[in-house]
Amino acid sequence: MFKTIWIQARFIGEREGFVDGERLSQDIEVSLHKLQADGYRPQAITPVTSGTFAYKAEPLLNHDQVSGLETVGGGYGYGYGFSFLSGMIITAVRKRDVFASKDKQKS
Repeated sequence: MFKTIWIQARFIGEREGFVDGERLSQDIEVSLHKLQADGYRPQAITPVTSGTFAYKAEPLLNHDQVSGLETVGGGYGYGYGFSFLSGMIITAVRKRDVFASKDKQKS
């Protein structure tokens, strides 16, 4: 029997991307102790990455003093994207299931 635990990464400050590593490691440690107490053995700890982006594109307007009209005189744009750690997934298997499968392999 498998069990999966999701641990949400917490960020330092109000911006995404600056993970509180100390808090995350404490959350992982607490989860591992709970799994062990419940009779599970961790099989994998997997990071989960999320991403975000932003962009902007604007025309540059020129105002003609004689006609009073605005004309487009080019433009500009920018964009960026980045990824960040959003959390961790811990997958564990019940200890007695691990030993049972090892016994079957020996036979």
